[in-house]
Amino acid sequence: MDIYELLGENPDDPGHRHARDLVAADRAMVRDLVAVRERYGMTQADVARAMGTNQASISRFESGHSDAHLSTVRRYAKAVGALIRHEVTAVDEDRIRLTAHAAGIDSYN
Repeated sequence: MDIYELLGENPDDPGHRHARDLVAADRAMVRDLVAVRERYGMTQADVARAMGTNQASISRFESGHSDAHLSTVRRYAKAVGALIRHEVTAVDEDRIRLTAHAAGIDSYN
């Protein structure tokens, strides 16, 4: 018996897949930020100084053991000289269209 069976959840459920995709995207973004830091030869202590925090906070951020605010992500990106571009992809296009219709939005450009 695996953890999903113990919890009575289906890992193939679209909601679970969506949640896993969101977590994977967050982890990839942090990995990319760390790669930029390393490319520029910066240490965690360097980033901490630039952000006005401590090295332990940077370590937690990079390890994924914190749920960072967007403002923290932006400050980290600024400290390491990175630009983050946000991309939004509709998971369920039909649901998005219905939501737009309910909101009075006629079309997407």
